[in-house]
Amino acid sequence: CVPRCNVGSAIASKLLMQRKPVILVAPEANNGKHEQRSLAAAAVSKWNLDYLEKSLARMPCTVYRSGTRQFRYWDHDKATADAAANSEPHIEKLAMPITDFAKHVRQSANDKTRSSRSNGNSNHSDKFMKSTNNGDNGNGSIDDRSEGKESAADSSTRLYLQTALVEGVGEQLLNDFRSFDWEWLFQEQRRLGWGEL
Repeated sequence: CVPRCNVGSAIASKLLMQRKPVILVAPEANNGKHEQRSLAAAAVSKWNLDYLEKSLARMPCTVYRSGTRQFRYWDHDKATADAAANSEPHIEKLAMPITDFAKHVRQSANDKTRSSRSNGNSNHSDKFMKSTNNGDNGNGSIDDRSEGKESAADSSTRLYLQTALVEGVGEQLLNDFRSFDWEWLFQEQRRLGWGEL
């Protein structure tokens, strides 16, 4: 499980320095005052499935498929011959219309709702895209399974949408992306000695 840490917290800084994964979140309100750095406020406040479907409708999207909850980076084109011969790909890279990705997500949400209703809990579907326990694993991936029960829709598959913002992307989504706190990110890039972003 990837930890969620407040931006600028000592633990987040330590994990970043150790090059370990961490999900950076805005700090909780402190006595009604927000002393937060909003890295991607525009995305957090409105990038839901409907918005992405509208904004990415005119282009193929890059989607990664995994048979597990883990999406380990694997680029077959960049792997050495030995590594490629001795290792199974961890993920599969696909070109997929956003409508197909959205259909998969909605089917997973419906399956979770049916499963939770049969278990006496009907509250899952409202939280599917927001809660780490009900679909979004905190890393952008969509989990098809509900509490160990397999989904009727391709139960062994998890999908992760990670597409480039290129020509064909809706203008509003591009404006949202431009509003991210790039200055902070580039400062962190230099501080941590990261390569190009």
